[in-house]
Amino acid sequence: MRTERAMGVFGYVVGQVASHLPTLLVLLVGLILVGTARGRLPGRSGTLALAGMGVLVLGDLLSIGWAVLFTQLVRQDWTARELGLAGSGVGVLLSLWHATGLGLLVAAVLAGRRAVPPPAGQPH
Repeated sequence: MRTERAMGVFGYVVGQVASHLPTLLVLLVGLILVGTARGRLPGRSGTLALAGMGVLVLGDLLSIGWAVLFTQLVRQDWTARELGLAGSGVGVLLSLWHATGLGLLVAAVLAGRRAVPPPAGQPH
């Protein structure tokens, strides 16, 4: 029984990590690309993009960490109520973290835009 439970926990952790790998790989490649192109990006775009990518990478790693920690809490016989409260709290924090990273990326896009002057001969 104990071995079966351990294999179930291991399978859950592997599944969680595997489900995050595509996103994590894209974020890591994006972080590298933004880091190497930072000097060529206009204004504060590079800094904001680098910060956004960094926040998103760290958020994904925190999600993986939570999945691993969750299995430990289950093994410590936390009640369903305790697990639900902890999961909800962590979910809200991770959601806010993710929104912050996306907000920084949006700010990076907008910070790099220049105002387009109206066409010649058009009234302002």
